[in-house]
Amino acid sequence: MLKVVFDTNVIVSSLWGGNPKKILDFWREGSFDALTSNDIISEYLLVLSRFDLSFADMNEWAWNFQKKMVLIAPHRKTFFVKEDADDNKFIDCALSGNADYIVSGDKHLLDLRKFSGIKIVKPAEFLKKVNQ
Repeated sequence: MLKVVFDTNVIVSSLWGGNPKKILDFWREGSFDALTSNDIISEYLLVLSRFDLSFADMNEWAWNFQKKMVLIAPHRKTFFVKEDADDNKFIDCALSGNADYIVSGDKHLLDLRKFSGIKIVKPAEFLKKVNQ
């Protein structure tokens, strides 16, 4: 089964539908495993809290992140994304969890394209892979 790490912008963009929402729907259906870490969950929830989501919606997001994603404890800290050091947590999680993909809309991550065998792709490209 494919293992994937979602950048925060994919989670947030899913609120408005489009490819990010389709990807999360495929994940919820069990088409692939989503990997995360405590640092990533914290960022997801912090960014989502900036939107006008109900308490129930925030609880559902938190439950999905904590119970449905595969929690990884990264065993190393990388510094490959120098322009935005916060992006390194996605690489750390992907490396420690042997992910196949990082799905992102972030230029700093996308510029890497591939890292230690992990493909870093936009949501549209990942959706094509899932639809195959």
